[in-house]
Amino acid sequence: TFNVDFQIGVTTTDIGSSPNPFGGKFTPGELRGSPKIMTNSTPNLETIFQQNVNVGTNGSAKEAGLEAARLALSHPLITTGANKGFLRTDASLAVIAVSDEPDQSPQAVQYYINFFRNIKGVRNVDQFRFSAVIGYDPQTKQNQCSKSGAGGSASASSQGRYLAVANGTRGVAASICQDWAGTLRQLGALSFGLRSQFFLTRPADPQTVQVKINGNTVPSTDWTYDATSNSVVFKKPPTAGATISINYRAICF
Repeated sequence: TFNVDFQIGVTTTDIGSSPNPFGGKFTPGELRGSPKIMTNSTPNLETIFQQNVNVGTNGSAKEAGLEAARLALSHPLITTGANKGFLRTDASLAVIAVSDEPDQSPQAVQYYINFFRNIKGVRNVDQFRFSAVIGYDPQTKQNQCSKSGAGGSASASSQGRYLAVANGTRGVAASICQDWAGTLRQLGALSFGLRSQFFLTRPADPQTVQVKINGNTVPSTDWTYDATSNSVVFKKPPTAGATISINYRAICF
């Protein structure tokens, strides 16, 4: 729908399983499947994604999705290792954790929030989101949920760590016990949707900021300048393919 140039990779929440449940050498955080990096031009994309994301249940009982994501996006995997080429400088980054168990990563929640934010830069808050499909009930705000069906009942819990990172990066927190259709649409819109925030390259004098779309001046009632992030935020995202130009006088310190 969005006609987006995307890349998708899948890893597991397992950071120390032995033996390797997938066969061969096991490296925590390594993207799995073939190809490891899926794009909008990958043949049979849906089939490949289904194969890559079907990681099974034979790994470690100690699930550590935050740490696995950190390893996947850290040196050496992301720079010279198996995940090289996944990160792109000009692309937004979305991490989506799916788990029915609490996160047992070794570091504090704020450590992971800071790490993920720093990948795109702490001022580029619109270029990173961490979302979680977990043991969580959005209505009661409880870090657990349950579901009953023809095959019996099941429950899931999360203890709040995934939720805290999702909230700290303006991501989506959804229940693993509920129907995923709405959740997937929400994740897709957030990850691949139109941008509403554009960051400036130099600190701007707020009084001089002027915004144009396709050469036409945009009224100041349709956007705001955020001095904290040095960005222009549109109340309604510009249409796909639009050319946005922002002119301003830079502040010299």
